[in-house]
Amino acid sequence: MSEITFESVLTQVRQLPWQERQKLVETLVEELKPAAPPPHPRRVPWKDRSREARWLKENAREYAGQWVALEGDQLIAAGSTAVEVRDAAAAAGVDRPLLVQVEDPDGLPFAGF
Repeated sequence: MSEITFESVLTQVRQLPWQERQKLVETLVEELKPAAPPPHPRRVPWKDRSREARWLKENAREYAGQWVALEGDQLIAAGSTAVEVRDAAAAAGVDRPLLVQVEDPDGLPFAGF
């Protein structure tokens, strides 16, 4: 049995009529197209969080050290762990709350280090 090589295939292709060569080119172009790129990840629309920022500024002392889930100027949940608060917000049906640990406004910055 003879080995198939580029040169042997090229020799055979050169013997084909023009229309058959064209058909071969079109087939090879189609066969060698790269796979479609993966779809873009779902883009999450930007959400104005100014009301949440205002709530945090006004209520920081009361919730210092706790995790809170906010939607606009509404407190959805508060607790000692992010998981607990996230789960409570999901149970309340809030899609994308702001989930943040409230800093003590009177505390020193970087006190945890």
